[in-house]
Amino acid sequence: MNNPIFITKHTALLENWKTAFPGARHACGLPDTFDIFSTDPIFVDFTSLTVPEKSSWLACAISTKRKVVVLSPTPSDIEAVQVIKAGAVGYAHSYMVPGKLKQIISVIQGGSLWLGSQLIRKILQAVDRTVPMNDSPSIGNETKMVDDTRVLQSRYKDLSEREAEVCRLVAKGSTNQEIAEGLGIKERTVKAHVTSSFKKLNVRNRVELALLLHNISVKREQSGNSSGKHAL
Repeated sequence: MNNPIFITKHTALLENWKTAFPGARHACGLPDTFDIFSTDPIFVDFTSLTVPEKSSWLACAISTKRKVVVLSPTPSDIEAVQVIKAGAVGYAHSYMVPGKLKQIISVIQGGSLWLGSQLIRKILQAVDRTVPMNDSPSIGNETKMVDDTRVLQSRYKDLSEREAEVCRLVAKGSTNQEIAEGLGIKERTVKAHVTSSFKKLNVRNRVELALLLHNISVKREQSGNSSGKHAL
């Protein structure tokens, strides 16, 4: 997976792409066909694409069953959620520095999503605001937290009460440190609960966990749970 193909409207590979992957291939426009024997990842560049083109290019790339990363000159939280839900395993800036582009390959090889920790947190918070897990009225945040924990435990029998509590906070966008401070436990304990919950719920990262808890389906490979750069 060291020689990805970049699908873009640019007539040539951008310098940062060439520097990161000297053996990378280039397609100016959506190819008529893909090499069915190749497993190299596909980078889909959204630069200058219309909304319908973004959808069709991404769908074609994902249909190859390869790992697909979307690049955008103007990344947004909403678009990030859309492409991940569609089946992409990464979302990044089109002009990302070569070193970071190389890191993307390592992360997606490990089975994790590449989004960046800050973007992941924004997405989690946006999902939680848009699709509240518990719509029942409550007196305050503490009451709602208890209600939501019970909802999770009733829905996912394998989760312990503490794991359900941690999952709910993860889905709201809280960091491990914030969860540890809020629950009065050590950060390594939070990590242990998160890792255990990932395995029990068959998710690979915080975004998939949040989407699952909000009943939003995500298309992804069934390839086991591997932790990567942003898995915890």
